[in-house]
Amino acid sequence: MKENDTWVKAKVVSKGGKSTGKHWAYLNLQDENEDAQVGIGFAKDVQEWRTEQDVDEVNAVVVPQSRHNENQVKHAKQLEMDNWKSFKVYDEIPYSGQKLMSTRWVITEKEMNGERKVKARLVVRGFEEENEVKSDSPTVHKESLRLFIAIASTSEFDIHSIDIKAAFLQGKEIDRIIFVKPPKELSSDKPVAWKLKKCVYGLIDASRNWFLSVKRRELLQLECIQSKLDPAIFYWHKNNNLEGLFLMHVDDFLWAGSEHFKKQVICQLRDKFDCGKELDSSFRYIGLNIQHEGNDIYLQQHDYTDELKQVDRADIKNGIYPEIVGQLHWIATQSRPDLCFDVLDLSTSVQLSEAKTQSKLNKVIRKAKNNSYRIKYPNLESLKNIELILYTDASYANLSDRVSSAGGYVIFLRGQNGKNCPISWSSKKIRRVVKSTLAAEALSLVDGLDACYFVRSILQEMIKLNAGESIPIKCFTDNKSLCQNIHSTKLISEKRLCLDLASIKESVNLGDITVTWIKTSSQISDCLTKAGADFHPLIKVLSTGTGP
Repeated sequence: MKENDTWVKAKVVSKGGKSTGKHWAYLNLQDENEDAQVGIGFAKDVQEWRTEQDVDEVNAVVVPQSRHNENQVKHAKQLEMDNWKSFKVYDEIPYSGQKLMSTRWVITEKEMNGERKVKARLVVRGFEEENEVKSDSPTVHKESLRLFIAIASTSEFDIHSIDIKAAFLQGKEIDRIIFVKPPKELSSDKPVAWKLKKCVYGLIDASRNWFLSVKRRELLQLECIQSKLDPAIFYWHKNNNLEGLFLMHVDDFLWAGSEHFKKQVICQLRDKFDCGKELDSSFRYIGLNIQHEGNDIYLQQHDYTDELKQVDRADIKNGIYPEIVGQLHWIATQSRPDLCFDVLDLSTSVQLSEAKTQSKLNKVIRKAKNNSYRIKYPNLESLKNIELILYTDASYANLSDRVSSAGGYVIFLRGQNGKNCPISWSSKKIRRVVKSTLAAEALSLVDGLDACYFVRSILQEMIKLNAGESIPIKCFTDNKSLCQNIHSTKLISEKRLCLDLASIKESVNLGDITVTWIKTSSQISDCLTKAGADFHPLIKVLSTGTGP
């Protein structure tokens, strides 16, 4: 405990409070020398945790026993403390009763150049701070990243990732007073305190401070333009032409552009910050494997699918179901649209027997592992005369509650050469209970169009279209009734559906979008809304960049 250095042995019995309550950080412990249980704040009251064995039988938050080499940990801690000194993170002053925030070490392993290295991070316990500060900071939209890749492929820009060393420690100085208790590794004979000058890891506004440091001090000064719709993406024009793109996801930078952009922007950034390795051609960025081959760029997550394992009854009994569904959801939303409906079905299923749950999970896991592919972003040859293609579908009252309907869509950026770059996809429960297949199809189309308008706005920002120009949106549905109603003045009896169709009709009449009926055999989004639908046509388009 924090008040003494005597180790106490106890068993974790359960969580001590609700995840969203003020006691979220508490555990109920059974001290081996005491009869009564006690609630302990694992971050507030405890100086250090150790576990003698894995605790499988309780659902509790436990700091795992360190399995790292002691010398490696010691070396990693020294590197971290050297960073705090070299980046002038704090001033050391005599302790005279100041209110001190505590720190803790976070030890992790990171794979670097094929070998795993121990990394130590000194983290301030930010929840102890009494100041109210803004903590919001942007993270890049999935659609923005895919647009980034599509533009880089078409513009024949090489994509590069840059890792910033100890990024938060390189941010701007803070404008409030924070005192920190030094870690025991740096204890001295005289009591001292650290007065922070930088916004360090653990403070609630650390990410925001770092983002603003890069944005205001560097990118805007270098004449980059911040997207109005996605603050994490910046673009750079020269002579009204798009010459470079810069994407920021916390301390991971991604850029693509011409030699002008590299010289005028990227080289300046490298000079301002202490950077780690810069990678191109083939690398991982925020969990995605990006590979540049010839004129095309590929995206995949094979390492994630390879790690998926079949589950048994014991796994289901131990509550692993939400964890596996979460893993599948991550893969589906990032790189595997063909899994989207399966994940939706898993997440909306009513209570099933352990045997049926196991069977259902394993079926989706096999599908994920046995149908692996890479998403291809082909060269569209030109960013002129491009168009957004939307395939949208729905299934009426087909989810497990027999009331809710599934809607899905997939959006491509198509070039004049007929090649396609996937930008957005979705499979989800339609936002309200509907009365007909027509209503389900209409709401799915509305959702798909919302995504199209968002993507188009970001894209038109980047490529800087002339005044009055707009990227056309072409929508395809296999519901003939929906198509007929959109192109008709005939009223329908369902009043709420009238409102949904009115917005679509207005866009069609203005020439902003087109809505075309296609046969179900050509509807590649069919597998996003129903079980058992053939997903191979969608995979073919995603993996080849051609068709359908």
